[in-house]
Amino acid sequence: MSDPDHEYEDIEDFDYEDDSDPEPPSHPNNDRLPLVPSEYPSLEEALQTFVAVFESRYGGLHPPFLTTSLQRALTEAFECPGRNATERRPFALYIHNDNSVAANIFASQVLCSEEISSLLAAQYVVWGWDVTYNDNKNRLIEWLTMLNMNEIVATLRYNSKDKYPLLMVLTKDQGTIQMSQMVNGHDSTNVVLTKLLEGIDSFAFLRNRAIQEEIARAEREQIRAEQVAAYEESKAADRAKQEERERIAREEKEAEEARIREEEETLKRREQLKTTIPPEPPTDAKDIIMIRLRSPDGNQHIRRFKMDEKVKWLVTYCESIGFDREKYRLFTSDVPKKDVSTLDNEKSFKELKWPPREQITIDEKKSKNSIERYSGTLLKMYEKYGSIVKEDLGWGRGSVVHVFDPEDSKVIFQNEGKVPHITPLQETTQMYREMKGMNPGLGNLNGDEWYRLRAAVQQAMMRPKAVQQYLPTVNQVADDLCDFLESRSSGEIDMRETAGRWSLESSGMLVFERRLGSFTKENENWATNLVKINKEIFIISGILKFSLPFYRYFSTPKWKRLVELEDQFYQEANFLISDTIERVRKERKTEDELLFVGYLAQKKELEDRDIHVILLSLFADGLSTTAPTLIYNLFNIAVHPEVQERIRKEVDQVLGGKPSGSSPGIHVKEESENSMERKTSDLTPEALSQLHFLKAAIKETFRLFPIGTEVSRVIQKELTLSGYCIPAGTPVDINTNVLLKSENHFGKDARKFVLLAKLVHRFEIRYNHGEIKQKFETLLLPDGDCRFQFIPRRS
Repeated sequence: MSDPDHEYEDIEDFDYEDDSDPEPPSHPNNDRLPLVPSEYPSLEEALQTFVAVFESRYGGLHPPFLTTSLQRALTEAFECPGRNATERRPFALYIHNDNSVAANIFASQVLCSEEISSLLAAQYVVWGWDVTYNDNKNRLIEWLTMLNMNEIVATLRYNSKDKYPLLMVLTKDQGTIQMSQMVNGHDSTNVVLTKLLEGIDSFAFLRNRAIQEEIARAEREQIRAEQVAAYEESKAADRAKQEERERIAREEKEAEEARIREEEETLKRREQLKTTIPPEPPTDAKDIIMIRLRSPDGNQHIRRFKMDEKVKWLVTYCESIGFDREKYRLFTSDVPKKDVSTLDNEKSFKELKWPPREQITIDEKKSKNSIERYSGTLLKMYEKYGSIVKEDLGWGRGSVVHVFDPEDSKVIFQNEGKVPHITPLQETTQMYREMKGMNPGLGNLNGDEWYRLRAAVQQAMMRPKAVQQYLPTVNQVADDLCDFLESRSSGEIDMRETAGRWSLESSGMLVFERRLGSFTKENENWATNLVKINKEIFIISGILKFSLPFYRYFSTPKWKRLVELEDQFYQEANFLISDTIERVRKERKTEDELLFVGYLAQKKELEDRDIHVILLSLFADGLSTTAPTLIYNLFNIAVHPEVQERIRKEVDQVLGGKPSGSSPGIHVKEESENSMERKTSDLTPEALSQLHFLKAAIKETFRLFPIGTEVSRVIQKELTLSGYCIPAGTPVDINTNVLLKSENHFGKDARKFVLLAKLVHRFEIRYNHGEIKQKFETLLLPDGDCRFQFIPRRS
């Protein structure tokens, strides 16, 4: 019985190996020179003829065929003698047959297309042969048999000539050459491209595994060689080794003793320094200064001095508690802050006009090339080399092109299409999630999968009523923050932790559609710990980004710590996300009533796994980006009181300032707390639309304090940037932190700072610790003291 959907070839159609006379081509290619004649003086000449005739037939755009023997070509691909193992490439074996009706069409339109030939040239070692004549086919089979490539031999023996030409992707796994993909003459360009890309991925996996095995094998062989050498050594050599071990042990003991002596001497020196310092005056003494010292780890030390004592005793005191002047610097609370070492330490506190209460910040001195100063390194790069710079990343990580010109940025964005190709935002997070079998997340995806998830998020967030739905919860969280600040308004508040808890609570409302209680006593420790874990993840990721990439191959201490932190964070996040998805799946709401997660849950094309990765990306990434932005805005308005006052007036005008006569769209609440009436206005879309100066101020803060150093892309086609031709596939960093502060585009005096409506409405915000800068820890995070004063405004 015949099957119309599956036609079998007649056995006569298969080319079996035989010893008959060579057959000439049986189709219209008869009148042309064969790619490989049946007789040839040498293999090298035969292969050169193959390339020359192929090029005369199909043009100059074709894969680069090697003209060495098959064995040498395979060695070049799989061993790349004399070069790094990372340069090994998969092998593409092209077998031509003029007797196939598809020979000309496949060779000219598919194999010689720009996409296929470019990919083969860049990623493969290509070797070609012509089996139009049976003699040449038998020769190829003989070579393959000698190389134990029996799978390919079987394919040649039993494939119909109509399947030709053949393009086989070969890989090598544990010494065995095998076929990963096979293309026949009837495959389209897209099918061939897909198979070649899959072949590259398959080979990359095998290559990386082989490299690891070679490293392990080399280590084993080294150990074995050392063992043999040790066994064959004479007693004299054994004695020499014993003496060497004794010498090493003696030196280690001496080094340990020296370390202990150094520690003892350091402690002794500190004790001696303490004896030189004038005694601390009592708390009720007159004419004294109380100094609060804030160390880099957040701990505080309080010490009193007499006003007529010299400042040098403060420096000596700091040395006596472990802050050596060679490693640490002391800064006053002046605006701008002053380095104590630049002052005349022989003068008294009174002579230098220090206030009765002073706070000193102790900062550890940092190397000029530390990772935290990466943003400054980018600025120096721009100042030295100009608007476009190529940087070699080293250690097999390729290179990146830095772009500092907005016109170049425009060209990149205009040519990326609807699906931009990006490098992973956090390679370490991508590695961790792949290790755990998780989706890498929106920030580490590309192509159709990224677009599918991104479109779902955009549709949910850009609904006309989305802002109106969330404003009540945003108001609630803002009120909680204001209440928290007001309850501690008698002193300064460290906004690193507080802003993190506010960000956590805000994220919870969006991602989990519930309050997390970040400002309650019950959940205070939980919220603070989660914020710290998230921050440390970003810090370690930033360090690993610029370190030697050993963590890719084995678990380094920092990688182990990162995995430990990620495990803790995802345990908490996954529980909250799973609970949220299960809860919203049970809800019965109209489309207008649906919040973010509910809207995603009702979309049939999204599975729970998709929703999970969307929520995880928003929660994990948003937690560390929102809090620093709040701190930057607070800093800007605190050090520019005239701007803060202008914002306050705008906010008061829009919110009305009183329960009666409030502006349209403003809902006013009145509550009683501690027997004192409190009035707070809720922001509505109508009110937000009237806060023009506030919006401009926030945008200016984003310009001056970008949260990242760059926007990364891998351009998908050749572009001309700043007069240079940049090839497709090149990683490009648009360095916004430099571009947005360029005097060429924004002028010298375009720095005005402003911030949030509710905070300015309820508080006068002050900052007394000099300047907040930025340091690189995967993100650009605040570098400086983050304590602010929030003085309630009383009407």
